[in-house]
Amino acid sequence: MGQLYPADKHCDLRLEDWSEDRVRHGIREIVRHEVESFDAQHLWPTHPLDGDNAYPTGYYMGAGGVLWGMSFLHREQLIDEVPDWFSAQLDALVQLNKIEFYPPGMPSPARSYLFGDIPLLMLQSVDGDDDSLLDQIFARLEQSTEGPVSELMWGVPGNMIATMHMSAATGESRWLGLYRDQAEKTLKSAAKIDGVGYHWVHELYGQQHDGLGSVHGFAGYVYALLAGIEHLSQDTQTHLIDRISETLLATVTRSAGRANWPRSPSVSSDWRLYHCHGAPGIISSLGRYPAGASAKLEQTLLEAGELIYEAGPLRKGPTLCHGTAGNGFAFLNLFERTGGEKWLARPRVRDAQPVAGGTQPRAFRPGAPHAMDGRHRRRRVPL
Repeated sequence: MGQLYPADKHCDLRLEDWSEDRVRHGIREIVRHEVESFDAQHLWPTHPLDGDNAYPTGYYMGAGGVLWGMSFLHREQLIDEVPDWFSAQLDALVQLNKIEFYPPGMPSPARSYLFGDIPLLMLQSVDGDDDSLLDQIFARLEQSTEGPVSELMWGVPGNMIATMHMSAATGESRWLGLYRDQAEKTLKSAAKIDGVGYHWVHELYGQQHDGLGSVHGFAGYVYALLAGIEHLSQDTQTHLIDRISETLLATVTRSAGRANWPRSPSVSSDWRLYHCHGAPGIISSLGRYPAGASAKLEQTLLEAGELIYEAGPLRKGPTLCHGTAGNGFAFLNLFERTGGEKWLARPRVRDAQPVAGGTQPRAFRPGAPHAMDGRHRRRRVPL
């Protein structure tokens, strides 16, 4: 068996002592850079490696994700303030998202949690007191359940995650009812495939797609179903847990104490170690899979974690989908599963030079106090 990852996409580790102060300082420097780079007309430009859309608006790789990140950091008290332009930009961003151009043949962004306006409306709800937004979000999620199931990026599984976020944020029972409907439709769209197990095959960009990863494949469906598994019937829970282990054990490749999954069962030699394709995203997607349900799958996840560490950080950079951050989340999930301290230490290993400056983080104060004061913390959407 050859190498289970493309070595040219990874780089060597730099072993440095962990410093919480340096990390907090680094977070503030990143946010400061984002504030200074913002342009009201053009928002933020796309990284050259992330496509041709110069100024995207979505959550996945656009202005929506930047604003979500700043909101989350503020709510977690990791930055002192969010810029005073934050709330003012949300209304405009929702409108820009609705008119953003998508190439012919692409799925409708109206059904996409990662590209459409649903997470932007959710952020407006977190940021303000307009309860009419809750009805609007519910209607959008209910509408998005119509049509094909698709996958996490473009279809029902992504919106199942949004539904569970809204349930946690509001405590209203209607969200759980919608989640059960979404889960039922998603489960019914899976099929038994010889040599693979239960799997989802869907149309993506005009072609049939049978991916295994967390964004375009099996792990993404699983993540959405596990997000609210306790709200499903006991028979459904048992069926889901058994099918997860069956499929992942049938499609994994193990070699010399290491493990990884190809992009799809039909292309068994196409290896990646990304959040979207390969072991990192599969590990993270199984965060709520019961630890004692399958001893063999548990061992396989540990072997996959060892492979991620052995491969080293990704060269592309710190991003979630194709970068080191996504792989770091896999280690954190293994720490949660096992309590093993090595999995907590591994995402703290750096592959870049330390942030310049002192060790004490300075206050981030680019503008007036943000509108999200204490009264707005009643809605915590854990994105």
